[in-house]
Amino acid sequence: MKKIIIILGILVLLFITVMIVVPIIFKPQLVALVKKEANKNINATLDFESIGLNLFSSFPNISLKIKHLTLINKTPFEGDTLARISTFKSTIDLMSLIKGKTVMVISIVLDKPQIHLVALKDGTANWNIVKIPEKQKPEPVTQVKSDIKFMLHDYEIKNGTVLYDDQSTGLHVIADHLAHKGSGDFTLDHFQVVTSTKIDELSVGCAGIDYLTKIKTQLKADMDITVKDKKLTLKENELQLNQLILTLDGFITMLGEEIITDLKFKTNQNDLKNILSLIPVIYKNNFADITTSGQAVLQGTIEGAYYKDHYPAFYLQLSINDGMFQYPQSISQVNHIDLDLDIHHPGGILDNTFINLKKCHAEINQEPLDVTLQIKTPVSDPYFSATAKGTANLLDIKNIIPSEKGTDLSGFVSSDLFIDGNLSSIQNNQYNRYQAQGHLSFKDIYYSGPAMPAIVTVQQANLEFTPEKVSLNNFQALLGKGDIHATGSLDDVLPYVLKGQTLKGHLTINSTFFDLNPWLVSPGQQLTAFELPARIDITSNSTFKQVLFGKLKMTEVSGMLAIKDKMLHLIDLNMNVLNGSLVANGTYGKLKDNPAFSFFGLKASHFSINEVFQNFLTVRKFIPIAKNIQGNFDANLEFVTDLDSTLTPVFRTMNSTGSLMIQKVLIENFKPLDIVADILKMEKLRKLAVENIEPSYTIREGRLNLAPLNFKVDNTEYMVAGSNGIDMSMDYLMKLKIPARGLNNQTNAVINNIFKKKLDLLHEDYVVLDVFFKGTVDKPDVNVSGSEIVKGATGQLIDIAKQEILKQKVILPDTVITEIERQKLVLQQLKNLFKKKK
Repeated sequence: MKKIIIILGILVLLFITVMIVVPIIFKPQLVALVKKEANKNINATLDFESIGLNLFSSFPNISLKIKHLTLINKTPFEGDTLARISTFKSTIDLMSLIKGKTVMVISIVLDKPQIHLVALKDGTANWNIVKIPEKQKPEPVTQVKSDIKFMLHDYEIKNGTVLYDDQSTGLHVIADHLAHKGSGDFTLDHFQVVTSTKIDELSVGCAGIDYLTKIKTQLKADMDITVKDKKLTLKENELQLNQLILTLDGFITMLGEEIITDLKFKTNQNDLKNILSLIPVIYKNNFADITTSGQAVLQGTIEGAYYKDHYPAFYLQLSINDGMFQYPQSISQVNHIDLDLDIHHPGGILDNTFINLKKCHAEINQEPLDVTLQIKTPVSDPYFSATAKGTANLLDIKNIIPSEKGTDLSGFVSSDLFIDGNLSSIQNNQYNRYQAQGHLSFKDIYYSGPAMPAIVTVQQANLEFTPEKVSLNNFQALLGKGDIHATGSLDDVLPYVLKGQTLKGHLTINSTFFDLNPWLVSPGQQLTAFELPARIDITSNSTFKQVLFGKLKMTEVSGMLAIKDKMLHLIDLNMNVLNGSLVANGTYGKLKDNPAFSFFGLKASHFSINEVFQNFLTVRKFIPIAKNIQGNFDANLEFVTDLDSTLTPVFRTMNSTGSLMIQKVLIENFKPLDIVADILKMEKLRKLAVENIEPSYTIREGRLNLAPLNFKVDNTEYMVAGSNGIDMSMDYLMKLKIPARGLNNQTNAVINNIFKKKLDLLHEDYVVLDVFFKGTVDKPDVNVSGSEIVKGATGQLIDIAKQEILKQKVILPDTVITEIERQKLVLQQLKNLFKKKK
């Protein structure tokens, strides 16, 4: 008995050992196999962080777990991420792995997959990554033989995100927080698959129109699959979109390259409430308490073949008859809701689709609203015929639909619009073939709420529609304490919305007072770098009598702002600020995943040095001595820099060049100079009154480099050159040319000690000293050495110290000059363009 127990113990130990060792032994083979199969079969790059094997969790099978798997596209989607999966888990038949001929995959689980599917206008799709071998002879094309076979029983997707963007049709789908399960014996020729899908937020749009927006979706789809016939038959299927439940019936089969469909869907519940659940603003606000009446019908079919650019016929009907809805605590209700919408496609290209909104009518507290719409040839040349007429009291709408706590809304919006014609007529300036007339007016609009940093009051505004443009007339508004008056026009509005073309326009904006602070920083938040919208080309001539920005008060602000190519340009922006005047030209931009950046060229006049130090972080970082200077300056400055997420300059990326003109300044209480005064026993160094200087500098890699600067105070000449960094470190040389007649007894003794000999100085002689500043501004390391004794010299110090000056002088790299000049050229081209327009 004891021997049996020992043998059993050994066997158990051996079994456990095998379960531990086998995954280690076969891990290299499996890693090699995965990468081999990927390289053999796909035109993409497969990579992963780690791979693990486990026998315990699924014995007698083996579990494969791959972490942080990515699938990166190659040409023509070079560098785009097709898939990113946090964890890929699969169960594999152990014996098939040991034999090595074929590997049987039993189940697959994807955790947090992010899938991005893109199809270009020419039909090229980024998911077509399976390699097709070159044809050796005219034989049927067969795929590369794979060493992996599937006998899949279960598969699952956890917390996934799928984005589908078809640029040829304009179809755009986003499925966020996707969970999907499926089970069935995929090894059989005829089998059933049971699936369930949940999507927290599903959005679907096409040709610029959003049909579903963040809809909570559930799909129960059981399917009968016949492998031989390549046929999938739906049975007992149910699709739920928020509260709307649709039943699905029919089949899908493949004949060669064609996909044949015969599908029908409809609602079994005709309550209006289910349709209303698809409207996000209604569904998210106490939807369970809403009272409704009226009948609604939603049904449709999809029949025919799909191949290349040929789509099956489809039909969708949505109708509402005498509907009504009201929230229980609302004093207002929407009555007499009537809607008749047909979307019909007879088959073939999508351009054959016809959308016909015959009627859309509703009454809000007996105030009628009516809309009609027809759309034909939506892909090639959209034809629109639309009307919109009615007046909406926003207070009624606020009472009808519960709003966020703290929200106040009132005012009137009225419309009387008619549009009829093809988009090409606008694009070709054939305005006689296109009708657009009417207005959209706003009056006494008042809005306040958590989403808005200040109260907005639109006293009046009117949009006039013509075939050529949309004109903004007499816009008058109060934004917080500020006022705005604007006029202008927008061109190519429909081409922008429907065909992805550029929206163009020009605005004239005036204001007597405007406080920028509430609009730039929300309570408890910081400024945030943002990416400007694409396909916008809008200019604005602006005049502001007074503007508040942070603690800065700016007056007589005028200039041009332009948005073009996802860049914001400031052109000849003039203002009075800090008791001086400023002219600014600049650019701000942020492209995709790159950091934000800015370029500015500034011309400042009569600015206070100390106030600039107090108000600008860049000055505090690069010119710490400004804290100890009293006086004014003029300047020409140019700089290019990256910006972080809070729009703060990334100082180590800043490249700048500039020059200043200073008539008179007073430098005092500057610690490095105070130390020099202590060393030389020269009290006058503690307080220097400097006149008529023109310092110039460059900034590169986090350091300001001061070009050699000469000045004279009383009878002493000074030369300063060197650099300091954003870490407050210093590396400066200051040369002093001191007249002998200006030396007191204490200073004279110090200088004798510096030269290590007694100097017999005549009245007209000069002493030249070198002062080296190291360390930091707050903890300076100062050393003084003797340079030479000049007998009766009257020349400038720059001649005496020529070699030292050349050593200290810093020249801005050509690459930086090139970038600054490039940005200046872009702005100049824009200026010339706008002058031509005028």
